[in-house]
Amino acid sequence: MIASFAGLTLFTLLFGCGGNSSDATKASLLATSAAAIPTIYTVGDSTVQAYTAGYYPRTGWGQVLPFFFDSSKVTIVDKGVGGTSSKSYYDNQWAAVKSLLKPGDYVTIGFGINDAAADAARHTVPFTTFKDYLTLFVNETKAKGAFPIIVATQPRNAWNATTPPTVYAAYHDYPVASRQLAGTLGVPLIDLDQRAIALMQSVGQTYSTNFMYNHYVAGQWPNYPNGNSDDVHFQEMGAIELSKLFVAGIRSLSGDANVSKLIPFLAPTYKVTFNTNNSAAGLVTRTEYFPAGITVTAYVWPNAGYSFVNWSGGITGTKHNTTFTMGAAAKTITATFSGGSTAYAAESGTLSGTGTVVESVNTGYNGSGYVNFPTTGGTLAFNNVSGGTGGSHTLRFRFALGGTAARTGQLVVNGTTSNITFNATGAFTTWDTLDVPATLTSGTTNTIELKSNGADLANIDELTVL
Repeated sequence: MIASFAGLTLFTLLFGCGGNSSDATKASLLATSAAAIPTIYTVGDSTVQAYTAGYYPRTGWGQVLPFFFDSSKVTIVDKGVGGTSSKSYYDNQWAAVKSLLKPGDYVTIGFGINDAAADAARHTVPFTTFKDYLTLFVNETKAKGAFPIIVATQPRNAWNATTPPTVYAAYHDYPVASRQLAGTLGVPLIDLDQRAIALMQSVGQTYSTNFMYNHYVAGQWPNYPNGNSDDVHFQEMGAIELSKLFVAGIRSLSGDANVSKLIPFLAPTYKVTFNTNNSAAGLVTRTEYFPAGITVTAYVWPNAGYSFVNWSGGITGTKHNTTFTMGAAAKTITATFSGGSTAYAAESGTLSGTGTVVESVNTGYNGSGYVNFPTTGGTLAFNNVSGGTGGSHTLRFRFALGGTAARTGQLVVNGTTSNITFNATGAFTTWDTLDVPATLTSGTTNTIELKSNGADLANIDELTVL
């Protein structure tokens, strides 16, 4: 295959156009061509830039992008500068970047966050001066034989008060103008705005805020002892999410003659599966694919009434935020929570014995009904009951029992039998609860049974494990 060089074949450069290149010159050009690999320069603001250790885990997406590429095939150089707009970057930083460009390089161009600033040094208008500056970046990149890629900048962590919440377009027309200009100039576009909005709305506001953006609780990270609330910048895992969206944008441009050349240079990724012992207990880092060498943060966000216990599987520890270096193999990680309560509907249990039935005659029950027992031989089994990390729990039975007499039956917890007595509630439409201590095993392997033994039992509505 004849190598391409600034739109001309290397053969043409050496032998065509009437040239009389010496053998030494030809050899030099061939050696340079063989050694040269393309560089991707990421041009943008503080959401792209690289940060020193004193800011960790605040991270720009350009800072982690190198992990997603084979470094022997392509070089990533992060040229993001905090606080810049398309205008101020062009006026102050662009000349230095442009001087580095060689034919076959790539430049990602993404602005819009600071372009709305009031100061004259940065302010641009979306559909006029903002487009003008982006056009300068594009044309001057092409003039160097490099390939421009316009990036519609990602959104702020701002949400509309809808049900469910939707992301508010905080940067207004700047991403729109980026999309329009890419179409007008025929330049490839990676739309981090629309891609990030789709991701954020899929994981929800709580996850976006605490797992992606630069939000931390007090004491969580050494660099932020008092916590932090920042809806513009990313923590490391958010930067990784944006880099993944950028890579997805590269893959979507397989029809572009120039960008498609980068696809074979992408690094392999490996799946990290995050599980939890109780999905109602809180949020955990979502299952995703990561390249080897990148730092991954396993993080939990417990719901009210629950506490995080520990990590198990691919990592261990008791910190809410635990980092590890991704290897070249998949792994599974489980977050274990304690506390809270889990309710199990009686009508969803396993019934045995003639006359053990689900009814909905007497009002006041939860769910779709309750279980009524026969005089003897009836069993209601709650299977796959969660015992959290195991140990002492309280079993709370919601029941109704008309009349004035108590009824006694059997309670069987994982094969261990004891008596259980329900006191009368006065009417079968009057519901009460009975708390019984029990020892459960960890995980969701517990079986709890109620049996009628010589007498009818109460109507059972649900079991709650506290």
